Amino acid sequence: KKKTDTDAPANIGEEEDQENDDLMSRSLGELKEMCRVRSELISGSKKELVQRLRWQSKPQLIIERLLRKQYVPKTNSSNSALMVALLLHHTPSDTGLSKEDL
Repeated sequence: KKKTDTDAPANIGEEEDQENDDLMSRSLGELKEMCRVRSELISGSKKELVQRLRWQSKPQLIIERLLRKQYVPKTNSSNSALMVALLLHHTPSDTGLSKEDL
């Protein structure tokens, strides 16, 4: 059978269903550990944990700062975006960016 454009959404849906089935087959403890590694909430039902794991993960930089108990602004804030941008462009020998350079 020749693949058409109308086949694509079904394949994507099948992949999402497979991912969902894979996560639902795991134990509650495994799901909590997966959430813990991603610095997501670990409370809630199995269905809620699976939903959190299917969301886009936080940037690795944010997760590392959370694990080190360093300041992390709310993920969906402009402060968070600025922090990630500044830290990604910072090198250890660099003095950083001044307010005027922004």
